[in-house]
Amino acid sequence: MEAKEVVSIIQSYRHDLLNDLQIIQGYVKLGKMEKVDDNLNKLFAFFHKERKLLNLNIPHVVIWFLEFRMKYNQFKLDYSIRVDDIKLTDADLYIKEKLDQIIQDIEQRADDVNVYTIHVDFTENENGCTINVSIDLKERSAEDNIPPSEDIYIKQTPEKRIYSFDVFAS
Repeated sequence: MEAKEVVSIIQSYRHDLLNDLQIIQGYVKLGKMEKVDDNLNKLFAFFHKERKLLNLNIPHVVIWFLEFRMKYNQFKLDYSIRVDDIKLTDADLYIKEKLDQIIQDIEQRADDVNVYTIHVDFTENENGCTINVSIDLKERSAEDNIPPSEDIYIKQTPEKRIYSFDVFAS
């Protein structure tokens, strides 16, 4: 990654943070302290979740998350980390590659009209971590069930498409 790309990511991240702070400042000026409290709690929850992602020690994946919003206007990304004290360092590039493959598959299935929310869930298991990526996509045909990679499993429910793969902790 080049310096220009890093600066662009930082600028975008900073822009979003300043927007959040300006909203809070506006509520302070209006005396709406309940709104201030709600927004501060959301901001602290975001930073707590982000810290959990950073603690997985997967820098390429962290950058992937930060770049996502800049690359994909049609998708909103959310994630959860249900992992305690494991490091996925050795799986960093593997996870990024699988996430890229899944997003490519999702792009092919999504229409250009809707905005979709993609949720990435890191869940600890006995050997490391299972990563599930879910999106509200209804199944279109049997051909749609072809996985984007042989180590990615797909589960289709009436409302969601769930991609799943495992990684080992280092």
